Amino acid sequence: MITLDVVDSNGDQVTLDSGKTYSDGQLLFSESYRSEAPVFKYPNVVITDSEIDQIAFDGTTLVFKSWVEGNPIPDQQFVIGKDCCHIEKLEGPDSITLE
Repeated sequence: MITLDVVDSNGDQVTLDSGKTYSDGQLLFSESYRSEAPVFKYPNVVITDSEIDQIAFDGTTLVFKSWVEGNPIPDQQFVIGKDCCHIEKLEGPDSITLE
């Protein structure tokens, strides 16, 4: 599972409304973090091993789009690769700070 930690300028954890991960404009993964029973809350999930068939061994560029209180935050780009069984982050942020 690849995650993105989102904090505010005080270092406090920020709960995203939702996040969506795209490859070449195609939706690969989506999660609502503010639902009654979100699957994930912290950290924010970018993509999971469940999407491994959509990832190239040498890396696939993904774009993570997310929202806080209905407002979009800057898109984050990742390059995700895989081995035989799991995905792995090759490039991309571990965390971002919202101002």
